[in-house]
Order: sequence, then C-alpha cells, then structure tokens
Amino acid sequence: MNESKIKIKSEPFSWKDNFSEVALEDFSKIQKDLPYITAQNIGMALGKLKMIEDGELSINTDGRFAKKSVKNRKLVKDFHDRPLYIQGDCPNCGSVNLKSCDTDYCNACGQALDWQNLNGGM
Repeated sequence: MNESKIKIKSEPFSWKDNFSEVALEDFSKIQKDLPYITAQNIGMALGKLKMIEDGELSINTDGRFAKKSVKNRKLVKDFHDRPLYIQGDCPNCGSVNLKSCDTDYCNACGQALDWQNLNGGM
C-alpha cells in the first residue's frame, strides 16, 4: 500500500502566504462533487479569504471583520415623518440599497457595516 507523507511547516500563520490561491485551485477540483449549498458556502468563504489577503477586508484583533461606514447614507422615514431605517451602499464592493434593519454585513461581500451617522444624530 502506498502511503503519502505530508510535511507540515511549523511557522507562524501569515495573511501574506496567499492560501486562497491554492485553496481555490483545490476547491475547483472537488466542487462538482459537493452539494450546491455546501459548494456555495465554501466558495464564499474562500472569496472572503482572498479579499482579506488582498487587503480588501480588514479584521480586528478579536478576529471580527472591521466595520466600515456605509456610503450614500440616507435616513428613510415613514409617512408620519418617523425614522424607519437607514439605507446605504457597501463601502467595499458598492452593493446598493442595503438596509440597517436587515443586516450589519454586506450580503454580497461580507463587509461589516457601520450605520452610525458620523455627524451625530440619526
């Protein structure tokens, strides 16, 4: 029986190692054999890893995505002029019309969103 030996380097982890390129190559080989949802989730995770390596997404020291303020921030009000939600665009990928009542993360790229008004108030 042939046994393959794997040699593991004992070096500190670094985002500069570009693991995503190798992982994406390996994933493309097995993707067709996976259930659709599993393949989609793995693909999204690898996409986020690539964005982190490229500096497009940043991570705080606690391991969470660093929040960025939404662009084109707009307060949407009801017909009684009461605040309903805040609408804005993702500062990372430009995904439009995100709503503060729906999510704290961009559903397209995973960027953590900061909905606060930098000038104070709503």
